[in-house]
Amino acid sequence: MAEELLEYATGRAVIGDTGYDAERIIQAIRRAGRDAIDSCVLPAGTIVKRKNSNTQLTLSNPWPGPSGTADLTFHRDQHNYCVQFEMPVSR
Repeated sequence: MAEELLEYATGRAVIGDTGYDAERIIQAIRRAGRDAIDSCVLPAGTIVKRKNSNTQLTLSNPWPGPSGTADLTFHRDQHNYCVQFEMPVSR
């Protein structure tokens, strides 16, 4: 089984907004869409919806807590999204 890949980031979140601005480039540059986010403030199931730049991410849910510095824990999405299909082959 693959080792769990966790990363932590500190950044700025604004109440009611889905944007998150990481304080350091390295904290956002490794993120990708669908990465899971853990936070005591965000609803369960919140993910990185989009990586806008090397420091700015869009979250799948708006920030419900107060505006200010927020610490988030990211988990890499390791789902296999391959599609299997069958197709008859004629000779």
